[in-house]
Amino acid sequence: MCIHQRVIYNCNHFSWGPLIRPCETQKSFDARSSPIVCETIYAHALHSYKVERLCRDCKLKTMGASEKISKLRLLLRGLNEAMDQIQLKRLGGEEKEKSAGTEEVVKTAVVDE
Repeated sequence: MCIHQRVIYNCNHFSWGPLIRPCETQKSFDARSSPIVCETIYAHALHSYKVERLCRDCKLKTMGASEKISKLRLLLRGLNEAMDQIQLKRLGGEEKEKSAGTEEVVKTAVVDE
């Protein structure tokens, strides 16, 4: 087992850093005396570092989410403005009706064709 440096991110993902200490299998492979390469990566606690940021993948995901949220906010703002305009048009077409002895205000929509 070769010991590698490990970086742990706030999102609890991790990435492997450079080789700290090769095992005997890796040493013999590097010396070309063995055709077998070491495939086991191990990280010692003294070579593990915790950083106060997100990993690259999580950062891209959150950036994508924040962009989606900002686009949705713009869309909702536009929809609210359109609804305000529709309501202003409706206020111009109000009609009063009497039903069951009480007076109610019924709003009719102005439809542009």
